[in-house]
Parts: sequence; structure tokens; C-alpha cells
Amino acid sequence: MIFRKTGILLILAAFLVNIFCAPVSYASAKRRIAIMPFDSHHWASAIANVDLGEAIASMMVTKCVNDGTYSVIDRKMLDSVMKEQNLSVSDRADPATACKIGKILSVDAIVVGTITQFGNEKSSTSVNAPTAYVPSIPYV
Repeated sequence: MIFRKTGILLILAAFLVNIFCAPVSYASAKRRIAIMPFDSHHWASAIANVDLGEAIASMMVTKCVNDGTYSVIDRKMLDSVMKEQNLSVSDRADPATACKIGKILSVDAIVVGTITQFGNEKSSTSVNAPTAYVPSIPYV
């Protein structure tokens, strides 16, 4: 009987040590975001064979992943949802569409934007996926 109680206590102690000493995963604390290709139809004819919207989104994904602040959704998954929902390129900047995609992907925010001019300043919009709230973000 004593061995049984001791064995149970040892197993319980080992279990508790394992729980409290296990490394903490910070991945769950990161906000999940999706970065959609920017609308660059104004520049499509000016620069041949270069999708500026795709290039800017790719640079943002690289920066966010290397920074480690956000958990960025894979572009293939985003493209798959766009295709499944029959959404066109022009639909991606619409806040209601972004909200719908955000709910499907279970993300905290979707980054959408339009390239209107080149210069030293950049601007983009972040859409809160659950509420479709578009906060004012003048410069990124």
C-alpha cells in the first residue's frame, strides 16, 4: 500500500514538473495576419511584366516573418480561399471581402493596399478580420 501511494505521488510529481518546466510556446501569442497582394492596376501598363502589388506583398511577408512579431498565413492558402470563394483581384481591397476571408482563415487582421504613386512614403490598410474595422494607418 505504501509503495502504491509512493508510486502515485512520484508519477504526479513528475507530471507536475513536466508541466511547469516545459518551454512556453510564444507562437500562440503572435497575432495571425494575412497579407494580400496590393492593387497595382494603375501601374500595370507602366511597368511591363512586373506585378508591383505582388512584389510589395512579398516584401511585407518577408519582413513580418523575419521580424517574428506576426504569424503570417501562407500565400497559397490565401489564394486557395480566394479561388474557392470566386473572388476576383478587384475584390481583395474591399473591407467586406477582407472580413469574409479573415473569418475563413481565422486571422486577426488582413493587410490590403493600393499602389497609387511612388515616393518616400508608403501607406496601407489593415482590416480587423472579425469586425471589418479599418483603423486609420496613415504611414507604415
